[in-house]
Amino acid sequence: LLFRPSETFKFRLIADYNKLYDRCCYAVLANLIDRRVDGTPLPRPFLTRAAQLGYTPPPIDPAARRNDANTPQRIKMKQYGFTGEAVLDLGGAEMTSLTSWRRWQFDPRVDADNIGLEIFAGAQQIIDDHQFSQELRLASTGKNTLDYVLGAYFYDHDVDVDQLTRYGPDAPAFALGVANAVNNAALNGFTVRGVSALRARSYAAFGQVTWNATERFAITAGLRLNDERKRGVFDQT
Repeated sequence: LLFRPSETFKFRLIADYNKLYDRCCYAVLANLIDRRVDGTPLPRPFLTRAAQLGYTPPPIDPAARRNDANTPQRIKMKQYGFTGEAVLDLGGAEMTSLTSWRRWQFDPRVDADNIGLEIFAGAQQIIDDHQFSQELRLASTGKNTLDYVLGAYFYDHDVDVDQLTRYGPDAPAFALGVANAVNNAALNGFTVRGVSALRARSYAAFGQVTWNATERFAITAGLRLNDERKRGVFDQT
């Protein structure tokens, strides 16, 4: 949207919105590893673990496009934002303001083991991402011996992540070999949750001068000062 309330002022607004709901996409088994890098055999490779649980996996053939995952998968995603550009003609110079805001939300729920066993009963993460920026710029216009740009910039970025992994009833036997009372108590239902947050702030001041010595030769000099700080926290339970 473009607004022109006068000959010397204009304002342009750009906005977008995108939403995705995806019930897709499962992995297929492409290869099995039963040996270490040095060539020695793994003590309990995948097929041995599967057999101990009475499970027969699909063919190890990606071209067959077969999967027997037993947990529905889905992805929810939204992203939206706007940019506002205001330009004021001062006669021989322009003052420009750029204001932007954006948000991204991502929420996938997946079958983390990708097979018919209930090794993982839940695997999900929620990401909430906010970004805001403001730039103010004064620049010369027209043909001048000296052209200049002066400005200031601010950027704010927040990211929050909530991630969860929960082991299922097949995890004790698959991971530890036996589904006895101790192993069940250790793994069945065992849940790992991690919560993290990132905060970033950036400030800048900048300037640039161009000396148009002739129509074919110019010299440009510029300077930018940045102050950027980030801090983050992570908690796992």
